[in-house]
Amino acid sequence: MQTSFTTRLFLGILFFVGIIMGIGVYQDALGIVWFLVVLGMMAGLLFRSYRIARSAAVAFNPQWREVLAYKVSFYQDLDRSDQAVFEERVAVFFSTIKITAVDFELDDECRLLVAASSIVPFWDLPRWQYGALQEVIVYSGHFDENYQISEDHHILGMVGSGGNMAFETVT
Repeated sequence: MQTSFTTRLFLGILFFVGIIMGIGVYQDALGIVWFLVVLGMMAGLLFRSYRIARSAAVAFNPQWREVLAYKVSFYQDLDRSDQAVFEERVAVFFSTIKITAVDFELDDECRLLVAASSIVPFWDLPRWQYGALQEVIVYSGHFDENYQISEDHHILGMVGSGGNMAFETVT
């Protein structure tokens, strides 16, 4: 996977600022501190880019193409080159996001449909990354505020972060 445009732009700006600060390093101690801060930020971004590129080790399984073609109408409507891009995004999603099942065995088809449903809303944002998202949890049915599964409960899904996911529910 290539480094995103925004990451490359930010690294370029940091590099330029680092050079300007590096020129002033010999003038005072504050220049040295700022130079080290910029250098640390650049190293962190480069490491993150390297980690993402390295994690893109999951290859797209050609058998998944049949599932996408049969069950994901958005994928069906794409031309062949866009389908290849979609497939690459699926592989990157699998490489960077953990998918966990609760109370059932998660098969490849379910994992594939989770990935596809995560890609479709951001299709027109080709450089979209999922930020701090690390895991998608899939429940076997409806659940309540305490994550107890029952058909009598009303929650189908939640989106958010923090305690009780800031309780944004989908019913």
